[in-house]
Amino acid sequence: MLRKYCALIRNCDLGDLGKRKEKITERKEGLAEKALKRRTGWSLPRHAFDTLMTLYQIVTALLLVVPAYYFYTTLTRSKTPLSTEQSEKKAEEEPKTIMQPPRDDLEPPKDDPFTLEQLREFDGSDPSKPIYVSIKGTVFDVSRKRETYGPGGSYNIFAGKDGSKGLGLSSLKAEDAIPDYSTLPDTEKTVLNDWHSFFTKRYNIVGRVIDLPPAVANLSSNL
Repeated sequence: MLRKYCALIRNCDLGDLGKRKEKITERKEGLAEKALKRRTGWSLPRHAFDTLMTLYQIVTALLLVVPAYYFYTTLTRSKTPLSTEQSEKKAEEEPKTIMQPPRDDLEPPKDDPFTLEQLREFDGSDPSKPIYVSIKGTVFDVSRKRETYGPGGSYNIFAGKDGSKGLGLSSLKAEDAIPDYSTLPDTEKTVLNDWHSFFTKRYNIVGRVIDLPPAVANLSSNL
């Protein structure tokens, strides 16, 4: 009998708690409904108000979830390694470089004479002719790097001419690609000598320029 009495008391307590919870919920909904009416002047039926509140909760949840999902996918995508196809495409898009290891199959250097005018014929504009670059009067055959020194290439500015001053300045300006480098300070003459050494180890020497400006005509051999 005592157990039944205790169970009855518990059921009554639980029932009271449930009723209180319902009353609190109704009170909150009533306050929200009144607030809506006070701010907008609208008076909605209870079922319409319930629908509106449900939509509000959905929209609020989306405003929180969507940015979080976008951030997650962006972070994940940035860490995803490139596929082989993507890596090859990226390599193709990268600018061509003249940097390459020294060669051990170069031909013996030649001493054929070239004038600056004759050198212009080998600027890469004629596909049937080689491409020559002169540094301090030494003429190098750079034909195997036609994509770099040919038309549209990164270093085409030096093709078919002696552009020693521009190399010393590390400049790609047309006005700097001239053979007279006599006005360069010692530090930039050192840069020019480094370029000459670089080319000597990687490209065949096919001749020399015989009509350099007087200011540098006697300096070409001082490497």
